[in-house]
Amino acid sequence: MTRKRIALVIDDDRKAQSTIGSTFWRLGWIKPVLVKRGAEALRLLQDLSQSFDVIVLDQNLPKMTGLELLATLKTIDRYVPPVIMLTGNPDPAVERQARELGAEFLTKNDLSEENLGKLLDQLLG
Repeated sequence: MTRKRIALVIDDDRKAQSTIGSTFWRLGWIKPVLVKRGAEALRLLQDLSQSFDVIVLDQNLPKMTGLELLATLKTIDRYVPPVIMLTGNPDPAVERQARELGAEFLTKNDLSEENLGKLLDQLLG
């Protein structure tokens, strides 16, 4: 039996969490783990009993931006899965920084089952 994949979604907007979660479900993934803050995500990622196949990260988070969290993830002594940075406010500088930190980039306006599916196929094969 093939293990179903699981995502960690970090976004403080309930509507965005719901949209992203249902998109993963339609793609055949199990329900993603949803968190609202970067500190929650760091705790989960450092917990050795939990593993994720991909991280979906909003740029605009309370107390810690997505870019700040992404930079912090690079310093933890543990495998970090591929990251897809999302934003509702496209900014070329943020996109460039996210890509420099190893993330893929997607605007919330471009978030669709088709676009997310293609991006996941590229990242995970």
